[in-house]
Amino acid sequence: SLKPSQVPSDKPSQVPSSLPSLKPSQVPSDKPSQVPSDLPSLKPSQVPSDKPSQSPSAGPSNKPTVSIKPSAAPSKAPVGAPTVPVPAPVAPPVASPVAACVDDSLFTFTLVTDATKSVDCAWITKNAKAIATRTSTYCGNGEIKYKGCPSTCDGCGTCADDATFTFELTNQTGKFVNCSWLPKSKNSALRISTYCPRQIKQESS
Repeated sequence: SLKPSQVPSDKPSQVPSSLPSLKPSQVPSDKPSQVPSDLPSLKPSQVPSDKPSQSPSAGPSNKPTVSIKPSAAPSKAPVGAPTVPVPAPVAPPVASPVAACVDDSLFTFTLVTDATKSVDCAWITKNAKAIATRTSTYCGNGEIKYKGCPSTCDGCGTCADDATFTFELTNQTGKFVNCSWLPKSKNSALRISTYCPRQIKQESS
């Protein structure tokens, strides 16, 4: 016919027309065409193709392609700079507290000249004229110097008697005593003056 029919036919024609239609069909065909078109489509397809194209495109695409599946092999070069771990801050060491060298305020000792009278550490330096005599008399006593009055008698530090050390008495051959024997008497000053200036002081220090 010279003119197209107003109503489309129920079935497609068996032989295609020699000329293409002036307008594209409103409904897409169920099957793709056997021969590709000479010109590319104006818009990209909404669904990616199952197989890659045989020839790569001349220019890059404006938008990256979202892959459906991850690649089988990892990339050879890392992307971007590697992350450097930041070490945790280390707290500075805390110094151990140093014990203060002070006299024991509750400590007392008996006088050499009067065994019935007890005095504290402050008594040693209370009389300026008697400091030298009192210091030489009483600070030689290890218990007074290191235990009771270390500040007054200059006994601060780690000096201490050896608990296992013994020595022989000069007036009792064969009898041995330890350092604690020295102040355990009213005559402690005599004992200290007798034994401490000797080798005992060096060996037990």
